[in-house]
Amino acid sequence: MKPIVSVIIPAKNEKEFIGRCLASINSQNYPTECLEIIVVDNSSTDETADIAKKTGALVIEGAKGYVGAVRNQGARKASGQFLAFIDADCIIDNDWVNRAVNLATAHPNHVFGGGCLIPREANWLEKNWLLGEGIKRVPKELIGASIFISKETFESIGGFNELLSSGEDTQLSVDLKSKGYSIKMTQELSVTHLGNAKTLRQFFMRQIWHSENYFNNLSASIKDPVFILISLHIFLFTLFLIGLITLSPSKLFAGLSGMFFIPAAFSFKRIYRSGVKKISKKQIFSIYFIDIIYVTARSCGLLLSLVGRRLNR
Repeated sequence: MKPIVSVIIPAKNEKEFIGRCLASINSQNYPTECLEIIVVDNSSTDETADIAKKTGALVIEGAKGYVGAVRNQGARKASGQFLAFIDADCIIDNDWVNRAVNLATAHPNHVFGGGCLIPREANWLEKNWLLGEGIKRVPKELIGASIFISKETFESIGGFNELLSSGEDTQLSVDLKSKGYSIKMTQELSVTHLGNAKTLRQFFMRQIWHSENYFNNLSASIKDPVFILISLHIFLFTLFLIGLITLSPSKLFAGLSGMFFIPAAFSFKRIYRSGVKKISKKQIFSIYFIDIIYVTARSCGLLLSLVGRRLNR
């Protein structure tokens, strides 16, 4: 008999995507009796919970807290030997669970994760942020949209950190490694992400959210190249402002040139990691423009983190 897999889906106001997410899970080439679907509704104000109930999923309503706490609530209710964490705005192909179980069975003491692909109907922002077909290389650390772990392993490290508003998936990777577990990221477990930011405003606000925990988890942040570059960007912007106030050409030039160099570094990194062979001049401009927005938003989030503020979402 196949092992029972509990698929845990945190959801808040996901009526646009939750139906497609659950349909993809219910379409798995895996015994129905061995698949448990748990939707943890984080106090939605739309029809998310009702849609989930109609598919036969176990729905936990009234959950509160950051997404780590929401995922943990689902894990506590799970009866499966394995836990699969998938986001409500993602879909998986029909053989995803089979591949995950085969990987976990063949490699005990390993935790598996995948990356995110973009949907066929992606707009220009999605395509130029994720570069067409999505990043060819999977992330270095676990992402909440695609994690496959034994329940025993998950419980042994105490689950997700419930105090972080974001980055709880990266922290899970850190906690697992500190306990001697191995993490394997593989394209076999990549998911299609339907909920990418569709507008620049959505993108900007999402990047602020992703960086609000920088100073709450400083020991991890100082090892993160993104944190270092964003900190440098804030320093250069400060230098630029000083030059503007004092009418110092050297400070103006140093600050301004450095500020524009940092987004370029992110653009180069994304293009290199994507594996895309041909990129037009127009696309290079779009990629660089998006990275200017990215760096600006992350800088705002870091400053909010410094003063202990969070945006209301």
